[in-house]
Amino acid sequence: MDADFPAAHSMDTTFFAVDAAGHVAVFFTGETGPAPEGVGQGDYWIDEVGLFHYRPNKDEPLPVEPIYERHDTPEKPLHVDQLPPQVRKLVKQYPLEDLCFAESEKIQLLEHMDCQVWSREAVAYLCADGKTVKPIPGKEEDFASFAEDLCRDYPEQTANLQFEGIAQPRRTKRSRKRKKYDEGE
Repeated sequence: MDADFPAAHSMDTTFFAVDAAGHVAVFFTGETGPAPEGVGQGDYWIDEVGLFHYRPNKDEPLPVEPIYERHDTPEKPLHVDQLPPQVRKLVKQYPLEDLCFAESEKIQLLEHMDCQVWSREAVAYLCADGKTVKPIPGKEEDFASFAEDLCRDYPEQTANLQFEGIAQPRRTKRSRKRKKYDEGE
């Protein structure tokens, strides 16, 4: 019997969350977005009419867990109480009671709940403010050296970032070795 290895796309997950107003959003993790701890892999689907849609920022140049960005805002948001009881129970598993989807263009799930991340190398995440970098829970020990490496390797992209809980890393460009030129010797 051949071993079964999951493909990268198998990490794609769809899940729903409810905000403080009772409105429902659907989150598509793609291959990189964090997902609530315990969410199953796979796609769950309900009629998308009235749902806010969020997807991870695929253009994030830094090796950090991506922020979810809102891609669709419904004219008339669906309230969780409008769903059938079985679906309502599924959707209410992931409450984001301190957020309002209508006002939240960007959401970093790691700021609001325990999440699973797909990359074993992941150490940090960028907060929804776009300026604060925090360690993924359980990765605090590696955070300071990660921040140093990040600032060294991405000096321009990290120039305005603040790293929480550690001394701010020096932001110096990588030194480049100068070429020696022969002057006819």
